[in-house]
Amino acid sequence: MNVARFRALMRAALLSTGPFAAFACSSEDPTPMPERAECIDLRSPSRYATLTLGPDVDGIAFATRSLADIVESVGAPVPSERLPDLGAPCLRAKDRDACTRRVAEILADSAVQGWYISEGPWMTLSQDVGVITAGDDIRIATFDDVVAAAAPIETLDEAAAILRLDNKGPECGSNNARTEPDGWTFKSTYGACDGEVTESFYRVTRGGEIVWSGQKVVTEGDDSCVDGRRPAGLEPTNVPWLSSLRACFSEIAHMEEAAVLAFDELDRQLRALRAPEALLVRVRRARADEIAHARVTTALAERFGGRPPAPRVSGARDANAPDALLQLALENAAEGCVREAYGALVAAYQASHATDAGVREAFARIAVDEAAHAELSFALDEWLSTRLSDSDRRLVAHAKANAWANLAVACAVEPAPEVVSVAGMPTAAAARALLDQLRWASIAAAAA
Repeated sequence: MNVARFRALMRAALLSTGPFAAFACSSEDPTPMPERAECIDLRSPSRYATLTLGPDVDGIAFATRSLADIVESVGAPVPSERLPDLGAPCLRAKDRDACTRRVAEILADSAVQGWYISEGPWMTLSQDVGVITAGDDIRIATFDDVVAAAAPIETLDEAAAILRLDNKGPECGSNNARTEPDGWTFKSTYGACDGEVTESFYRVTRGGEIVWSGQKVVTEGDDSCVDGRRPAGLEPTNVPWLSSLRACFSEIAHMEEAAVLAFDELDRQLRALRAPEALLVRVRRARADEIAHARVTTALAERFGGRPPAPRVSGARDANAPDALLQLALENAAEGCVREAYGALVAAYQASHATDAGVREAFARIAVDEAAHAELSFALDEWLSTRLSDSDRRLVAHAKANAWANLAVACAVEPAPEVVSVAGMPTAAAARALLDQLRWASIAAAAA
């Protein structure tokens, strides 16, 4: 995240005046999958290389446009960059030079619409465009055209690449596939911020058709989703926290106390990884902030008749484990770069919208501190990234994408009128608008 963009959003929030409701269902065991398909790197220029073409086309030429350029080039031509070809475009054209020139013209035309490449539901990376040639026939391709040209699908990895390019998974880093008589079934697992864990299944046929095969809730959620950094293993309170002022401030105070534990754990992990002293100083300062936040929000909760429950954490991570660096990077991506940043924005919104003067004063201070905590998360993300492999960095990007998706679900919950008025909490529509602003700032920074 670009710090300047983030600060601009915070200033705007301070100065300004889901489609998936939680439902109860039984927890089930995760679905075992016998095979593992490799996940292509969606940021790689060679992201289409796994596909093989059928005999009816010569090749497909690709170009890509970054989201940063699309966002900033409103009304102006959007620059594009050529990607490696698939097959041999213009191979059988009578005039290969003319064919090649025409393909280049189409790919450079900003008016030509393609398809979006996304790392999960909320992390759009780029817009890709394609041109298919077959003899003298030259035509703009849709993503469905690309898949049709690749049919029949011959391998597990080719099927997985199609699914990933279409932003439907599969999950990476574990067994995720099963071979069927007519194709392959893939699994993706999504964890929501309320604790719900859902498996989604898609089937890719050998003919290239993508078929939704259903989903299964592995762990039910608790309908409680307060934003901010949480310690690993935090037990949910199972309270519908947006239903009343008492529940709202009790849950916020509970999460502020939990954040103290989260920064204790972060300090321990960073010391084990020999992090720079400058980061450790910022972590200790953030911990002190959270102690103050817990005190202030507990007073608000008690004022409105609440009694915040003490946070309970089960289990602790081994700071010296072989994958400790990656686990910390994944946790910081979701809890820090996404949740803390959004939490700071919501606190700023509350500071300018709450009708209660005491709430406005409390959250004006909290917003400033939480913004600093989010910037600490961005700095930590950069430091950790330099120590990760390319494959691990892709997992971190996937964790951020999942975190955006989880927040989108949480934003669909409508707060009680008194929570909107007195506490200044955004309505579902306003929360979605805040999330979209933050997400687009993150996308533009990642694509730059």
